Amino acid sequence: MIPTAKWRWFEAWIARQAERRIAATFGEVWVEGLERLAAASTGGSAVVVANHSAWWDGMVVLYVSRRLLRRDVYCLMGAEGLLEHPFFLRGGAFGFDREDPGDGAAVVRYAATLLRGREGRVLWIFPQGQERPPGEALSFERGAAVVARLSRAPVVPVGIRYLFLGEERPRLLISIGEAIAYTRGRAVEEARAQQERAVQDALARIDGACEHPARAGFSRVHRRGPGALDRLATRLLGAITRPRGLPRSRPPAAEETRALPPAEGRAASDSVG
Repeated sequence: MIPTAKWRWFEAWIARQAERRIAATFGEVWVEGLERLAAASTGGSAVVVANHSAWWDGMVVLYVSRRLLRRDVYCLMGAEGLLEHPFFLRGGAFGFDREDPGDGAAVVRYAATLLRGREGRVLWIFPQGQERPPGEALSFERGAAVVARLSRAPVVPVGIRYLFLGEERPRLLISIGEAIAYTRGRAVEEARAQQERAVQDALARIDGACEHPARAGFSRVHRRGPGALDRLATRLLGAITRPRGLPRSRPPAAEETRALPPAEGRAASDSVG
């Protein structure tokens, strides 16, 4: 097992870098349920379980926990990632050898120790164990459920999606579900399955809201559209390259014309005839 070796100043610095990289890459960032994670980690600690589909997930951990909520953040990683990128240890990561059962048991106990008796501390775990394609069904391992049982911390499910929707820059959507409170005597397998369902529900909320997030209760925390020069260049290019006689907008379809009142419908028909 590799314990964390956090430097507070470095944690603040790398969280700021995460915010800058997200702001530079994503056109919009939408978050739903941020207050749920805030409440779960007030007066105590919380375990966050999330789907793992991209390299960006590590940046999301820092962005949400440090930049949006100002929480003391930790994250469980595989030993191979930490050996390749040891600076994550200074930002609150710790890890274990996935091939060593003894190492797995040790890291679970270590994680529970990090959470006990702490206020405002958030531990992120990706129970899938490794990055999986977004469309693949979730399959969680048991570690997060054991950590939650040992620490008695609430578990907050989080869904994360990176989407291209007809725009130059992708959207980042994050859905945070209701906290799952510790229940004495709950079987680990039952807790694991409950966490899996809760994250799947969060992903389903994103899938239902991806085109119009505001209508589904998501809040936009970042937006970066094309700059003024980009917009001007696009308009100039369109003016220069437009073929002679090409209209600037689409004429109304037949269905739209029929939907107009009779007088307006005739006028529209005359104009396109």
